[in-house]
Amino acid sequence: MSRPPATHCKRGHPMVGDNVYSPPSNPDRRNCRTCIVARNEARDRRACLDHHVTIASLRAELAATRQQLRAQRRVIADLERERSRLASIVNAPRVVTHRRRADGGIGGKRERREMRSIAA
Repeated sequence: MSRPPATHCKRGHPMVGDNVYSPPSNPDRRNCRTCIVARNEARDRRACLDHHVTIASLRAELAATRQQLRAQRRVIADLERERSRLASIVNAPRVVTHRRRADGGIGGKRERREMRSIAA
């Protein structure tokens, strides 16, 4: 025994005329078009909000990443300047000319003798 068709949907909309939708796959079923439209609009609003939230979060993440990148570039520039400064110190011409020890240059016999005489 089948029950009689509903006169109103569970949300109170009248189930008459154009407000009734019967899906082609199940013609015995009756759905409320007003509820279907409301459900689809709510789904679209949620999808739109999710989309905006996603875009906003991605934009915030991108801004933070750019800020980190700028900071890293500043550190790299500072390190390059320091490396350049140290390289100029290392490659600077020597004040003392290097001579072989046997010729009496730095660390040669003459220098050692002079150091001993000063110390004595």
